[in-house]
Amino acid sequence: MKRHALRAACLFGIIALVLSIAGCAEVGLQNAEPQALSASTWTQSTVSDFKRGTLQRIQIERQGDGELTLARNAEGRYESAGVYTSPPYAPAVAPFSVAVWRWEAEIPPSTSLTLAVRTSADGKEWTEWQELLPDEDVRSAAEDWPGHMVYAQSARFIQYRLLFASADGQATPVVSAVTWTFADTQPGPTVQEAMQMVLPQGEGPGVQRPAIIPRRGWGADETLMTWEPKYVKPVKIIIHHTATPNDPKQDPAATVRAVYYYHAITRGWGDIGYNYLIDRLGNIYEGRKGGEGVVGGHDYGFNEGSVGISLIGDFQTEPPTEAMMNALARLVAWVCDRYGIDPTGRSIFRDLDLPNIAGHRETKSTTCPGDQVQSRLPALREQVAEIIHRQAPSVRFVSPTADRALSGVQTIEVQGGVATSDVTLYIDGKPVKRKIGTSLQHEWDTTAATDGDHLLKAVAHNARGEEAAQSLMVLVDNTPPQATLLINNGAPYATQATITLTVEALDVGSGVEAMQIGLGDDPSSAPAQPYVRELTLPLPEIPGPRTYSVRVTDKAGLSSQPSVAQIFYDPNPPGAWTDAVQSNMGEIAVRVRDDESGLDPASAFAAWSPDGGATWSVWQDAIVTPEGPEAALYARIPGEATLVRFRISDLAGNLAESPAYPLPCEACPPKPTPEPTPEPSPAPAPTAPDIVVSGLEVFPPQPQSGEPILLRVTVRNQGDGPAPGFWVQLYIDPRVKPYVNSIASALGVGILWYVPDLAPGEEVILSSADPYPQYGNFAGNLASGMHSIYVLADAYHTEGDTGLVAESDEQNNLLGPVALEVKGSGPFHWSSLEEWLSRWLNWNP
Repeated sequence: MKRHALRAACLFGIIALVLSIAGCAEVGLQNAEPQALSASTWTQSTVSDFKRGTLQRIQIERQGDGELTLARNAEGRYESAGVYTSPPYAPAVAPFSVAVWRWEAEIPPSTSLTLAVRTSADGKEWTEWQELLPDEDVRSAAEDWPGHMVYAQSARFIQYRLLFASADGQATPVVSAVTWTFADTQPGPTVQEAMQMVLPQGEGPGVQRPAIIPRRGWGADETLMTWEPKYVKPVKIIIHHTATPNDPKQDPAATVRAVYYYHAITRGWGDIGYNYLIDRLGNIYEGRKGGEGVVGGHDYGFNEGSVGISLIGDFQTEPPTEAMMNALARLVAWVCDRYGIDPTGRSIFRDLDLPNIAGHRETKSTTCPGDQVQSRLPALREQVAEIIHRQAPSVRFVSPTADRALSGVQTIEVQGGVATSDVTLYIDGKPVKRKIGTSLQHEWDTTAATDGDHLLKAVAHNARGEEAAQSLMVLVDNTPPQATLLINNGAPYATQATITLTVEALDVGSGVEAMQIGLGDDPSSAPAQPYVRELTLPLPEIPGPRTYSVRVTDKAGLSSQPSVAQIFYDPNPPGAWTDAVQSNMGEIAVRVRDDESGLDPASAFAAWSPDGGATWSVWQDAIVTPEGPEAALYARIPGEATLVRFRISDLAGNLAESPAYPLPCEACPPKPTPEPTPEPSPAPAPTAPDIVVSGLEVFPPQPQSGEPILLRVTVRNQGDGPAPGFWVQLYIDPRVKPYVNSIASALGVGILWYVPDLAPGEEVILSSADPYPQYGNFAGNLASGMHSIYVLADAYHTEGDTGLVAESDEQNNLLGPVALEVKGSGPFHWSSLEEWLSRWLNWNP
């Protein structure tokens, strides 16, 4: 039966192969830049696919979309053997260096199925047929498990054949699909380039760490690494071989990249499975990312607590080189000495009685690491023991680490080398525990010690009386930190959609490291994040009160008590203005509502116009009663007034202005009866200025917190009459919407300019670098967050005898609000002279 779901999952996994693998080396080396790795697939699964090949005692069944089986003879029994040979195929990746096969097949008892492959550089000269076995490491109940990789030297063509066999003629293997994945791992550092980036040998007592080529040295593309490291103390070392050809022409660095691609992408592990790999020259390569003690993926079910070391090549029949085995002995000796593993010992591990240095075949039914390596493991164990016992003793602190602050009860773990006979722990010069053996653990109650620095020292001896010591300075901190949360610097209301949270934290011991910020008064369920003093958060769309809380954690793991702050979000100005009426006292009254933060009675003003709106009086105080969400505004208006308007803010600072109300007839001045007059001669049409703010520029356009900012305002007279002297004011984050005769510094932050005159059609550019010296308080930069900017032209000012200009349109003098986002949270600095020049000198406004 065709397994359509299985095939779909298989093909989906292959199609999802990552298409890049990189090589990197020191600056100046060839192939120093990461190289994009191409990948492609070839699948044969249909009747038409299989018909392109050659069938010898093989038939194509039309089950599903096509299956290969043994042909039947005249008696109706299956043939004892048959061969299917595919057509030659040229992959899209040309040339390719790696090919991985996968089949969908059913292999009943008493039958067998074998795959062989050959490659060619030109389609004419072919290699010998190479038989490929499935990879035992990934075999499962599914029949689509992959086989080992095929390596080729710049191959452009591939051909495979399937050998079917049946022992009794009653059953046959069934092949539904064969899929190949091709990639080229040759681009990247060569082995000679990789050897130039080797990590130097370690220093100090005990067995020294051998020279190791790091991942970047052999060209690991870290974008393929998706498997997060996990750490377990090793107690076993398991030896493998890669089962790759022993071809001296094959660059071992490229082979390591191929194994990485095979494990990380084809198998889907997200990284290479081996902890270390060793080539025929004796070079040691770092495998699994994460450093010492990281859990690999080399032996399913036995990975945790073991180190996987793989020899590059196939050593079933061919012996490894002496350079390879010597490098293996040095690496294993270092691992054993570092973790206290007896190289000649054995113990129960995952329900198996295993030697501490074991071959892969001792945990799985596999030929790995090959007969020629497995037979040398007894000698390897003795060689490793000899290397260890020739060295002076070694000792190290497993925990705590040097960069960690301590609080509460802490476990101190000391590990000596294999040759260690006893270990003693000292705290602040006093011995606290001695242990016969290679390791020691001690539970230290740091609450009995004073906060501050303390000296830990471990001393180890070997049987010859030689001594090794390691000291570690640690910080004890049992005093939790303190935190205070402010929202918008303590403002009770917010009108913008974002708020700035300031977290003032204090820790006199180890220092604040992380914080949790959450909605409500309990931040304990919020995710931890690195501590920053200030950050910007968006507000929910619905107005109303918002409560935030924060707690901080120091480097010792101690947390502060939660600090809670609240702010009321009100982005909407007052509204629901009613019609104006005349009160019993002869005042003009109007009602207005604000259902969110409530009305601010101190912000109620009224203004009147004697000429139908051409000119207006200055704003004067209005009476408010009652206070709360709804109020009536009263104003006494002179008899010559024809229009009246009101303005008021809510407690959050949102300013609302009423429409212009015609006065009720009772308040209108009496109209005299006109006397007949002679028809006047036509008078020239009156001329009047019209002052508008036509532009606002901010430089740089995307400023950072604390960065110098230049503001430029363009004011134009678009009327047909001259504009005598007038004032222009710029406001930054005003508490209320600016109005005539509102001083910038009184409403918050701003700038003031005076324009002596402006002819019709003329415009003037006003710069924040040259303001009027009084009444402005702009510091030249802004804090991070969202800011609102207003500019008001013809702003009446009480200084001197200048005042409002009578304009043809009095309603177009205000520009804003203009939103400006300022990014960053730390002190501003230019990273380079080039950046300074690009952001300032090259600006051509």
